[in-house]
Amino acid sequence: MSTNAEIAERLFPEAIPAGDMADRTYKIINLKAQNFLKLKAVDITPGENPVIEITGKNGAGKSSVLKAIWSVFANREISKEMPAPIRTGEESGSVSVDLGDMIVTRSWTGSDSYLRIENKSGAVYRSPQSLLDKLKTSLSFDPLAFTRMDKKEQRATLLKIIGVDLDALDREREGYFTARTEANREVKLLSAQLEPLQGLPVDTPNEEISAGDLISKIREAEQNNRKIAQADQEIAAREQRIIQLETELRDARLLLEKEILARDSMKEINITDMESQLKNIEDINKQVQKRRTFENLAAKMTEAAKRSDSLTEKIDDIDQAKKEALNAATLPIPDISISPDGITYRGIPLSQCSAAEQIRVSVGMGAALNPGLRVLLIQDGSLLDTESRKIIEDLAKEQDMQVWIETVDEAGSSGILITDGEIL
Repeated sequence: MSTNAEIAERLFPEAIPAGDMADRTYKIINLKAQNFLKLKAVDITPGENPVIEITGKNGAGKSSVLKAIWSVFANREISKEMPAPIRTGEESGSVSVDLGDMIVTRSWTGSDSYLRIENKSGAVYRSPQSLLDKLKTSLSFDPLAFTRMDKKEQRATLLKIIGVDLDALDREREGYFTARTEANREVKLLSAQLEPLQGLPVDTPNEEISAGDLISKIREAEQNNRKIAQADQEIAAREQRIIQLETELRDARLLLEKEILARDSMKEINITDMESQLKNIEDINKQVQKRRTFENLAAKMTEAAKRSDSLTEKIDDIDQAKKEALNAATLPIPDISISPDGITYRGIPLSQCSAAEQIRVSVGMGAALNPGLRVLLIQDGSLLDTESRKIIEDLAKEQDMQVWIETVDEAGSSGILITDGEIL
């Protein structure tokens, strides 16, 4: 008798017994859709042909077939991209895809969505969405639509594929670039302001001269000089007194000696320079102010230049980081690279490559995006000429891919004809 654990394991297996899904590849063996978008009921078994053409009139439900495949493997994208998946007038809808080892079914009732995965024995898996996530699929990538993107959109798509985010680095670089531009503008402005201040006299003082202080010094000097003149007069009088009064000679000589000593201790002050400064004080002070302005502007210019150099280093570091990020990234196909303006193939901008080369690059990227589920969906397949169609078929075989293409053909001369949501 089986234990409860064995019964639970059979009914709710954790993973595919054959191994990790990340190491396996899958194709669609059978597709069933009922009451999904414009589809009533379709049942498609692709067979061995790598290219499955879905054709019919516009509005017949061709696009709904491709969207049905996408809806099964999508996750949170479904509610955003497809808010009303049930066919108008119906209460429920479902899409089922047979991948060989397992059958994946997504169904809708009202506003509720359900996902179910079971193996060939009928055992239901416990965590269906996490199981699908291991497929590493991106069915939203349309190779044909990629060839019609402009070069900026193609570049952004490829960066997303290889997992390199340059936007944050670009935003940081833009901030440094703007700051450096401002610093350079400040350097230029300060340099222009410094120009007329060049050539100041070498003897320009560092501080403005105070007229009041200089006048006070002149007054003191004049008073000092008056004392000297007065002393000279007194000496002369004493000398005359000596001549006249011989009897007082001794006392007069003693007094004379004292006065001579006092006179010798005095120093005459030359006021010519101070008077000259007083006369030119306004010009001198203007020169002092110019010198101070010059020194301030020179210091600011030096600081702005240093800031500009620092920002240049940061911009160079970011540019180098972007190069290293791109060099370290694993590109999905050989000979493809990313330039600042877009994508190049063998050194040539992708928009200038031949149609065949553009399709080869696009299908190669689609294959890289879907390493587990080897399925590509292409809308607007009617835009493909015979040569482009042949290239896609050859690449599908070469890359072991299954390509579902939507075309417009009212006669249904080729492919699976959809009419009013059903296969005829």
